[in-house]
Amino acid sequence: MRYFKKLWNNNWALSISMGLLLGLSWPPLPFPFLVFPAFILLFRIVDLSSSAKEAAYHAYPGFVIWNIITTYWLAMATVAGGIAAILANAVVMTVPVMLQYHVQKHFKRWGPVALVQSALWVSYEYLHHQWDLAWPWLTLGNAWSNVPELVQYISVTGYWGISFWIVLASALAYQAYKKKDRLVTYAAIGTAIIMPALSLIQLNFVETESNRHSEIVVAQPNFDSYQSFGGFDSAQDALDILITISDSLKTEQTDLLAWPENGIHPALHSKSVRRNADLTKNRLKASGFFLERNYPWRGYLF
Repeated sequence: MRYFKKLWNNNWALSISMGLLLGLSWPPLPFPFLVFPAFILLFRIVDLSSSAKEAAYHAYPGFVIWNIITTYWLAMATVAGGIAAILANAVVMTVPVMLQYHVQKHFKRWGPVALVQSALWVSYEYLHHQWDLAWPWLTLGNAWSNVPELVQYISVTGYWGISFWIVLASALAYQAYKKKDRLVTYAAIGTAIIMPALSLIQLNFVETESNRHSEIVVAQPNFDSYQSFGGFDSAQDALDILITISDSLKTEQTDLLAWPENGIHPALHSKSVRRNADLTKNRLKASGFFLERNYPWRGYLF
C-alpha cells in the first residue's frame, strides 16, 4: 500500500507506468483493457501538475515508452529517422494533454470534464490523420483489433468511437476517484461495460455466408524500397510493372485486388501536377481497376 501511494503521487513513476501499460495493451499482446488504467494514470499526472506545460513535461516520457514498444520497427529502416519519428510523435501527443489540463482544472462538474477530455483526445487523433505526418498506428482503437467481437459498434461509430469510449470510461473512473460519488462510479462502470455488451448482442444478429468464396489477388512486386521509385527510372514505370503483374493474375472472378500501401507513388497523384493524376486515373481505368472508397488519394484521382 505504501508503494502504491508513492507511485500515485509521483509524476515520473506514473508516467513510466502509463507508458508500459499502453505498450502492453497493443497487439499482438492480448491485453487491450490495460489502456483504461493507463489513461487513469495520465489524468492523475494532469491533476498533480501545476501548469499545462508541466503536465506535458511529465506525460512525455510515458508517450516515448509507448511509441518505442509499439513502433520500434521504424528504426529498422533508419535508426536516426526512427528515433526522430518516435520522439517527435510523443511531442505531438502532449498537445491534447495540455488542453485536458485546462479542462480538468477549470471545469467543476464531472460530466463535462469527462466528455470534453474525451472529445479533445479524439480530435487530436482525427487531426493527426489529416496531415503529411499522419500517424495512424497508435489510434487507441487499434488496441482492440484482436478482439473484434467486443467492438462491433464501430460499424456505427467508426474506430474513433473506440477511442472516445476508452478515454470517456477512464476519465469517469478518475472523476469517481476524485469526487467519491457513487453516481460517478456507476457512470464509469456502466460506460466501460455498455459498449462491449452491445457489441456482443449485435454479434448475434450478424449473418455470415459460410459457403461464399471470394477470389482475392495480392500483387506484391519485388521492388527495392530503399531506392527511388523502387529501383525504376520513374514512378510511372513502377506503376506499369504493378499493373502488368496484376493483369497477369486477375480473372473475371476476382473480387478484390490488393496492392502495397505505396503502390501509387505520390508523384502520380499530386494536385500540383494534375496531368500526372489524369494519366494515372486513365491508366487504372483502362485496366479495369478502381480505388476503394476510403483510399486516401481517391479524391485526387477520381
